[in-house]
Amino acid sequence: MMQHILSQQSGQQLRVGRIGDADGRILLVRENEHWVFPTSDHMGTRKTKTGLYGVLDGLGVSAESNFLYAVFDGPAEGQLSICYRGEIKELNTSLEQTARLFSYAEIPWDQFPMDA
Repeated sequence: MMQHILSQQSGQQLRVGRIGDADGRILLVRENEHWVFPTSDHMGTRKTKTGLYGVLDGLGVSAESNFLYAVFDGPAEGQLSICYRGEIKELNTSLEQTARLFSYAEIPWDQFPMDA
């Protein structure tokens, strides 16, 4: 609901992302040649498996997104980003080329997109 209100009031394109962790490791997903946080154009719901929940479900990730972490403009002009933080409960390890948990020391900073 808050996402809809924010995007309506600002007239900006909405991007919803998630920082997920499990035992001190961060979830990143492969997007072309980059590793990024999972994102969608809306949060969606667990029941309908749409939006960010749909993205996570498609990756075999069971997660709780229960903490609003940040709201900021960008990275693209006219874009409003909303970032949640939560716990990864389960990850399909057979999809490691697509979604993977990284320890802080393993995060491939050189493989993040320039606008991250």
